[in-house]
Amino acid sequence: MFGTDPKTGLTSSILPNTILLQEIPSTENRKRKQTEERQNARDNLEIQAKKMKNLSNAKFPEAKEDSTVQLKIPDVDRGRGDPRSVIAVVLKITEDGFYQLGCKSGILKQLYARSQFTTCSENLISLSDIPQDKQISLRSAATEQSIGNGQGFFKCTCITKCTTNRCICRKNGVLCNSKCHQNQSCTNFDK
Repeated sequence: MFGTDPKTGLTSSILPNTILLQEIPSTENRKRKQTEERQNARDNLEIQAKKMKNLSNAKFPEAKEDSTVQLKIPDVDRGRGDPRSVIAVVLKITEDGFYQLGCKSGILKQLYARSQFTTCSENLISLSDIPQDKQISLRSAATEQSIGNGQGFFKCTCITKCTTNRCICRKNGVLCNSKCHQNQSCTNFDK
C-alpha cells in the first residue's frame, strides 16, 4: 500500500508453517494409505455388523419349526375392523435365516425375518391345519380371516336406484352405505 508492493506468497498464508513445510506424499504412499484406510473401514463395518447381529439374536431368539407365531398385518393391508395380526406356523427355516410361514388360508408367499413376527407360548394351530397346495399373500390371508371385506370398501356413485349389476356394491354382494350416494333413493340399502 501507499507506494510499496504487497507481500504475498507462502509466507503470508493463514496456514501454520508446520503444515506448509510437510512433505507432499508420493502417489505410492497415497495409494498405500488409501488402501489401509479402506481396509480399516471394512474391518470396522464387519465388527459393527457382528454387534448388530448379536443384539438382534438376543432380542429375537430363533423360532423352531412347527411353532405358532403371530404375524403383524400392515395397516394398508387391513380394514379398520379387521384383526391386527395373523396366526401362522413356521413351516421351514432357510439357510439364510428367513422363515417360511403358513396360516389356515395357505402358505404365505413371502419369506419373513425373525424380527417381523413374535412367537406364541402355545401351539394354536398345527401343520395339518395348513393347506400345502395353496400359496397366498399376506393381504389375501388377512382378507380371508376378516369379518368384513378386507382392507378396502366398495363405494358406488350410481344415479339410478342400484337395481342392476352395474352398481359396484350390488355386483360384489355388498349393501350400499352412506358413502355411496347421498340423497338418492336406493333399492340396495338396508333400512
